[in-house]
Amino acid sequence: MHKREWGVGFGVMLAFLLAASGLEARQGGNDDGSGEARGTDRFFTELKAPLQAVNCAATPPTITVLGLTIDISNAEVRNEISGMTGCGSLTVGQTVEIEFGSDQAPLKALEVKVDPDKQGKLEIQGPLQMVDPSGQTVQVLGLVIDASGAELDNFTSLDDLELSQIIEVDLEPSELPVLVAESLLKKSGSFIKTCKLTSVFSAPNRDAMNVSGSLQLSNSFTPAGKTVVLNVGGQSFNFTLDAAGKGTAAEGRFSLTGRSGRFDFKGTFSRGNFHSQWSDEGIVDGAFKNQPILMSISLTIDGVSYGGDVNLLYTARAGTKGLAK
Repeated sequence: MHKREWGVGFGVMLAFLLAASGLEARQGGNDDGSGEARGTDRFFTELKAPLQAVNCAATPPTITVLGLTIDISNAEVRNEISGMTGCGSLTVGQTVEIEFGSDQAPLKALEVKVDPDKQGKLEIQGPLQMVDPSGQTVQVLGLVIDASGAELDNFTSLDDLELSQIIEVDLEPSELPVLVAESLLKKSGSFIKTCKLTSVFSAPNRDAMNVSGSLQLSNSFTPAGKTVVLNVGGQSFNFTLDAAGKGTAAEGRFSLTGRSGRFDFKGTFSRGNFHSQWSDEGIVDGAFKNQPILMSISLTIDGVSYGGDVNLLYTARAGTKGLAK
């Protein structure tokens, strides 16, 4: 694999790392942790825990969960136990499922739901903001979590985690301010929706690539003048975005569109000799059929990097071309 450099800043979430605005189209699918590009989550940042406080009279109205004060002024709020909706339907002590457009403070909910099937759950999902392998802690949603005794799923050590990596944390019942992880699931590739790589071995500069995905940026993000670097398996593309979030390069074009924290990106490229950079990942000339490969992808926006690994299947005919998707 090519050496990857990830930004230590996380002005998202992914300001990555990544999810949907409650008023915008929401991305479907379920990520089971397999890393499949098509297994993306509907939301990247979620929290399930008991309500500690409800303040409907505040401006804006807020709830408190795990010590976090959350603005619910623009959230869809429903209590599926009582059948009621709105802030007044929430009851302290009930477990709420909260979905966010960004992990950036101040936290703002897109959806708050009381689900009878989720009562008693203690779970956080979001982009990794900090990891301390020596101290055995991780940070998600601004919460520092003791991971020293956690069961690790889809990875073997905290050293394997990268900033902006989406993780799911199941918490043990404990008293604040101490949060203890029962298990950690690494949800690889959650920010990539599609990835298709075509390598032509019979002629030069005929390779092509299509990649798309979603990420979370700050609610105040504007694309005009922002620099973007997209790196796929060591092959980099550089852009400067216009006010519409579009950029062009010699090999193709890139777009970044959205608002309210949720942004979708898409890159389409051709007329290049990209497969020489992808050889470390297994995209080489030869005869292959549905050969599993792991492709590293990073997106750097204005100096802040987001990234993940995507599992692809590679099929090729010797001396002609190959396709990974």
